Amino acid sequence: MYGFHSRIVLWFLVLCNIAMAAGERTAHTIAGLREMTTAELAERPEIRIEGIAVSTLATNGRRLLLWQDGAAMFVDVSRNDAGPEGVLPDRRIVPGDRVRVTGEVIESFVAPTIVPSRIEWLGSGELPDAPIVNLIEMSSGRLSSQWVRIQGVVQAVKPFPGSKYYWLLQIGTPHGRFTVRLEKEDDVLPTGLIDAVVEFRGVCLHIFNHRGEPVGARLHVNGLSEITVINAPPQDPFAVADTPLDNLRAFTPHELMPHRKKITGTVTFCRPGSHLYIEKEGRGVKIVTSDPTEFQPGDRIEATGFIVPGAHFSEVHQAILRKIGSVPPPVPLRLQTPLPELMRLPFEKTPFVDLHGRLVELGGVLELDGEDADGRWLSLVKDGVAAQVRLPPDMPELPRRGSVIRIAGVCELDYPASELVENFTLPTGLRLFPRSPADLTVVESASWWTPQRQWMVMGLVGALLFLALAWVHTLRRRVQERGTALAAEMGGRRMAEARTEERTRMAEELHDTLAQGLTGVSLQIEAAGRALDVRPEQSSRHLGLAGQILDSSRDEVRRTLWNLRSGLLDTGDLLGSLQAIAANLCPGTNPTVSCRSVGTAIDLPDSVAHAVLRIAQEALSNAVKHASAENAEAVVEFAADEVILSVSDDGCGFESGAAAGADPTHFGLQGMRGRARRLHGQFEIDSTPGRGTTIRASIPLRAQPEKP
Repeated sequence: MYGFHSRIVLWFLVLCNIAMAAGERTAHTIAGLREMTTAELAERPEIRIEGIAVSTLATNGRRLLLWQDGAAMFVDVSRNDAGPEGVLPDRRIVPGDRVRVTGEVIESFVAPTIVPSRIEWLGSGELPDAPIVNLIEMSSGRLSSQWVRIQGVVQAVKPFPGSKYYWLLQIGTPHGRFTVRLEKEDDVLPTGLIDAVVEFRGVCLHIFNHRGEPVGARLHVNGLSEITVINAPPQDPFAVADTPLDNLRAFTPHELMPHRKKITGTVTFCRPGSHLYIEKEGRGVKIVTSDPTEFQPGDRIEATGFIVPGAHFSEVHQAILRKIGSVPPPVPLRLQTPLPELMRLPFEKTPFVDLHGRLVELGGVLELDGEDADGRWLSLVKDGVAAQVRLPPDMPELPRRGSVIRIAGVCELDYPASELVENFTLPTGLRLFPRSPADLTVVESASWWTPQRQWMVMGLVGALLFLALAWVHTLRRRVQERGTALAAEMGGRRMAEARTEERTRMAEELHDTLAQGLTGVSLQIEAAGRALDVRPEQSSRHLGLAGQILDSSRDEVRRTLWNLRSGLLDTGDLLGSLQAIAANLCPGTNPTVSCRSVGTAIDLPDSVAHAVLRIAQEALSNAVKHASAENAEAVVEFAADEVILSVSDDGCGFESGAAAGADPTHFGLQGMRGRARRLHGQFEIDSTPGRGTTIRASIPLRAQPEKP
């Protein structure tokens, strides 16, 4: 019995907990859920709530706005990981249906959102009324995902970018402009709403940046049934009073709806299908239109459109245009006053010249030019102010930078961009929009020799000079290296030449001393042999002479080794030395050798005397030893600037040409010729077989070093 009662109590407690949990789930309200903090939303509280689906946002119920007691909240089926199966009811939810939603509340990028696990259809109904708001309240962000009403003037109707389910409406209000996303009911663009004052009922949406900060407001409207026309547009858009160009947004103490206004003026600039400028009474205005008509400068037109604030000046948008006449094309206003003075504030200069939107002509220096996404441009500098000129597409080749030009076009003043205007602002620059290539006139073409090219040439010359200096340095280093190598090579050659020259000298000296001495010894010995049996005393004398010749030859060899002059020259003059040589060659024997001189004897330099002596010695020795001459004569002729040696004999002679190619080991002729040439002299041989030989050597005296 006790166990039965315990089970009853336990089941009662379980049912109470279930009831309490269900009570907690249904106790939430949309207004309460919107007040949840980030920490509370992070727990993903479970809820069950009833309300009216005021909009499905053209998603077939996958995303709807649930309204309850004046507050609304998004229900997003697409965030359910299990998918829409088992979540949506069997029938399609439409605006006005009453539903019950069970699920979780999460923190969303925009506002708290319900992720449903089940949506139950409770019945059909009417859409609830919505509070009327203004654009300032909508833009604040607090009305995000709320059901609201707002009034305004429809200024434009167009297809919604990137979607086939909506129209995009641009709405003007006394507080500014916003857009409406209108669900399509058909493909007929509702242009009849333009310039009508209407009231919209819909969902307030916001466009956020990636940080979740609102940057713009938009209204989602379920269809045309949620639009109420308060004031219909006029049948004729031009049937309104003309508005002066200097009174587009004049002061008024009343809050007025931004209807179309009509303006008239003369066309100064036209880009068909985009925009144009008109002027009237010294004021220029930009008109934005999709009208493809190509108006010409001088056409008078009427334009009716909506006045909207531009970057700094009012513009006319969504304009309807019609031509009402023509006048001569307007003459550009030539700007003579310095630009800094022209761009002062109006009350700082009288009379004030309003440049914005005016057709002006500006002269200056073409400083820069280029091309960007908007087309070609150039920078014109006047009075220290740079004006950017946007060129027409058909503009031909521009003059050189630095040219002085005049260019006509519509002027737009640039102002600093600022969200909060703290005081009167001055323009920071200006832009010109020429109409055609005819608006550009070249006053003075720039010289080809521009500062930029000067710097380029100087840079090129500097680079070439650097390369030249580097090349010269490299060449100098190579020449130095090569010079060092050549110096070493030439030093080696000079040493080799010196060795060769010394060997040649010693060979010549030995030939002229030792060889000649041995020849004399040989001749004396032969004479001694012939006289041995006939005249013994004569034989002894010949042997004695042979000994003397050997002694003399020994002394000459010593002198040769020490590069000394002949000893014969130490004991007598040149002629006496020649006579001594002749006596040694054939004392008392044939042939007869004689020596004589011509002219006044002079004291010769050692080198000349030594060379003459050796040449004569070699020539006489050849006459006695090789030519078998019976007579030989050596003649020394002293002239003013040279000494001439002639040695002649009546021997067998030889072919002069053959002598030049004689055995190089025989140093006779080669030595005589070499001695003469080393002293800048001449050496000649005149010989004919059977007629003897004459050797002639002339040595200049001026070319020789003076005797100390």
